[in-house]
Amino acid sequence: DAAQFKACCRDAQTIEDIEILTATDDEFLCRMRWVDEINLPFQMVTAGEGTLLDAFGADSHWHLRVLYPSREHLQKTKAFCAEHEVSCTIDGVHELADDLSGRYGLTARQYDALITAVEQGYFEVPREITLNALADELDMNYQTLSECLRRGTETLVKERLLIGHPDEADRPDDPTSKQPSMPSL
Repeated sequence: DAAQFKACCRDAQTIEDIEILTATDDEFLCRMRWVDEINLPFQMVTAGEGTLLDAFGADSHWHLRVLYPSREHLQKTKAFCAEHEVSCTIDGVHELADDLSGRYGLTARQYDALITAVEQGYFEVPREITLNALADELDMNYQTLSECLRRGTETLVKERLLIGHPDEADRPDDPTSKQPSMPSL
């Protein structure tokens, strides 16, 4: 809960102050003031006018998910890293296009297939449409649609559910656990 998370943050040696702006059952939007020693990773993000969406620290490494206004802004962050001799690896870049597919790392085809599958009841129990009928509706063959749905589902899981757990060994044993974890340096 928010009080437990805030208490955990207060105990962390990396956070000077925290304010919970809004909270849902399992997510918090916070404003944090970090201690001076931790400022470099965040200066790196702000150098490119980025918005930090997610941060997870482990074993003296940061895993960040950042929203930049453009690729040029991302280049500013890369230049900042080079100038300050900070190692920076970019795992992926997704465009925020007018269609929503890019926001989730999906191809337009995967996005359309997944949305149509949900709308037509393919994921219902029992199914309201078969894969063959769905393939016909999308003007795809059965195998192409099957691969599209599997790859799209995998991408969504990696992009949305595995954030903060870059390695399988770092994932919590109990996925229903809502214990807050704090970034570390």
